[in-house]
Amino acid sequence: MNDKDIIDIFYTNKNKINPHLTNDTYLNKHLDIKKYLLDRYSDSLSINETIYRIKNNIEIRPVCPVCGNTIRFIGGIKGFIKTCSTSCSKHFINIINDVNDKNIILNDLVTNGEINFNKLQEKYLKEHGYYNYLNSIYPNSICVAEKLYRLYYNVKDIPLCKECGKPLIYKNFNIGYGEFCNNICKDHYNLRNKNITDNDIINLLFDNDKPIFVRFEKRFLITNHIYEYILNRYNDSTSISETIYRIKNNIEQHPICKVCGKPAKFIKYEFGFANTCSHQCSIIYSSTIEKPNKIKIDDNYIKEHYLISNNRINSLQLRKIQLMNDGTYNYLKNRFENCGIHEAVYKIKNNIEEPPTCPICGNKNKFKNIHVGYSEYCSGSCALRSNSIKKY
Repeated sequence: MNDKDIIDIFYTNKNKINPHLTNDTYLNKHLDIKKYLLDRYSDSLSINETIYRIKNNIEIRPVCPVCGNTIRFIGGIKGFIKTCSTSCSKHFINIINDVNDKNIILNDLVTNGEINFNKLQEKYLKEHGYYNYLNSIYPNSICVAEKLYRLYYNVKDIPLCKECGKPLIYKNFNIGYGEFCNNICKDHYNLRNKNITDNDIINLLFDNDKPIFVRFEKRFLITNHIYEYILNRYNDSTSISETIYRIKNNIEQHPICKVCGKPAKFIKYEFGFANTCSHQCSIIYSSTIEKPNKIKIDDNYIKEHYLISNNRINSLQLRKIQLMNDGTYNYLKNRFENCGIHEAVYKIKNNIEEPPTCPICGNKNKFKNIHVGYSEYCSGSCALRSNSIKKY
């Protein structure tokens, strides 16, 4: 019987002690194994402790590193605790204060850059003297994983957001803190440090080539970190709206007055630049423009523009505002005195200078509308007299 036989007998394929083989029933049937275990260590306190020490090659029983007293064996998986009591455990924290002891903590809790979460429990950390030590060196960290991350990567102070300067929030052991406290700060930082182009301005301030004027305001431009770019885009620009207008319409050179050659006046975004720089130049410029020949309005013009197919009158065009645009209104008013617009057009269409007269009394007949024209009689009484005459 030797140590290897003991390991083969009592340890399972999962590297755990088989509890069914450590009871008295099994050992009393195998006295040779029982005798070997009892005689293996003189200072062993239990069969399980002896088997654990054989497996882990522990010849000398561990003692408390603080007071030197015997420490307790707590199982075949965890083995021995670090100290003999809570007071010694607290005192043991003060011993771990140099680089070598930090490495002990990291070697115990971190394997190949990954945290052993089974050990990252408050009970385990307190039993091994890690808990209060981590709290003492990183009091401003919230969770134990964050403190362990700072110890592993030697992060003395919590990093700050690159955009707003607020302390970052710990995410996980693989990522750590990141660079920004939220996506808004990330977008602002990327936009502020990006090489801004005219296309970026157009994409931000326009929607389907239509300007979003509320975004032309200084506050919006500053928030989106394009205010400085717009101010410095053109040296000869006089306003933000002018700069945006020139960017949208690709105008690099400032337009000049067509009279004196000075910089032309920018009106506003909807109208762009004027042709001149001042009112005086505008008067001079207007006098040099060739004005179109004045339209000669006569009866033929009326027939051409206000009659539609089948020689019918287009009543929709006979609106005062349209007639006044080309001078037709004044012509019709002067063409026939005491005559409405519709009646005047009807007369021109049918070449009528004077309204027809009533066959009964001789008075002028009334005009009904542009489609019917004039009535047959001047009044209802004349129409009744005509009917009575026809009967006789």
